[in-house]
Parts: sequence; structure tokens; C-alpha cells
Amino acid sequence: MNCPPTGNVGNVPVGQGAGQFAWTPLAELYAKSTTASSGGITTTETVVAQSLSIPANTLQIGSTIRVRLYGTVRVSSGVNSTWGVRAGSAGTTSDALLLTFLLGLASSTGGDDIPFSVTMDLVVTSIGASGSVSGQIDMRCPKGLGYGSFVETMSVSTSLNTTIANFFSATFVSAGSSLSNTYKAPCTVEIVKI
Repeated sequence: MNCPPTGNVGNVPVGQGAGQFAWTPLAELYAKSTTASSGGITTTETVVAQSLSIPANTLQIGSTIRVRLYGTVRVSSGVNSTWGVRAGSAGTTSDALLLTFLLGLASSTGGDDIPFSVTMDLVVTSIGASGSVSGQIDMRCPKGLGYGSFVETMSVSTSLNTTIANFFSATFVSAGSSLSNTYKAPCTVEIVKI
């Protein structure tokens, strides 16, 4: 195979049929988005969105994983919400928890179908069987509900084994049935930089 033409570094050829191909960013090959809305999620941790499996030894220092979630919250009394990103070979809530964010609501708040968005970015800071990531969460809820609009920076690195194939899964769980989140398509997990 010939080297990619100038301007296509970091891209790979992807077949388009009939002997044709196009240069596609490698990172886009692992992106995945939901195509339908979820039901209301309450007290069972649930995978909301997930990447395709990323092959072993693909991630490098500086590789960036971005999660984008959109939905509505319905709450009748104060309860904690927890968003997380898990990584591992199972692609389920049994995988290792890389990043978690707990948000509490005041007991006097309440509302139905309030829109929100969550963006989580993780950056690989070291690779190998004892690799690590650090991350940040940006949560926006224009109508408030005690969520407000804020950016939370995570300063602690978390372990990530980059020598195995990994699914990256975004999860949500509520501490009580008085809070329910419904996620709207498209929610995505993408590798924005390899």
C-alpha cells in the first residue's frame, strides 16, 4: 500500500466498494452513537452510550475519548445522580470505572422533562498494563434543578490497561426512584484523537 497523500497523516484507507477507498481519520473508526432514546433510568446503573471495541495497544499518550450525552431529567425530590465512564473488555457495568461524577440535588427542587447535556473528556496520560487517564466533566442544565451549569475538572489519574481491547461505556445511575433520566439520540462515545 502506498503512503497516504500529504494531508492524510493519521488517516487510514476505508473501502467504499468497487475498488474505491477514502481516507478516514483512524479515530472515527471507533466512534459509536445511539440511534434511539433510552427509557427512564433510575436506580440501576445503565450503559447509556458505548464506543466500538478499541484494539489492544491502539491508544497512545494523548489519545482522547469524548462522551456526549443529551437527555431530560424528571425529579420529584432531592437525590444524587452519578455519571461515569467505564473501560474494559466486557462492554458492561462490570468494566473498570475510570471517571465518575456525583451530583446532589436540593430536596426542595423538582421538575419534569428538564433538558440537560453532559460532556466527558478523558486523556490517556500513560500506556501499558498500568496505563492511566485523567478527565473532566462539563454538565449543563439550563433550567437549574440544582444542577446549574458548571465544569468539573477531575485531577486524579485513574488506571487503564491499554494492552487489552477496550470498550468505553458511559453510564448513569440515580440514588433513588424520585429522579429519572431519559437519554435522547444521538449520545456518542468517540475517540477524538489517537
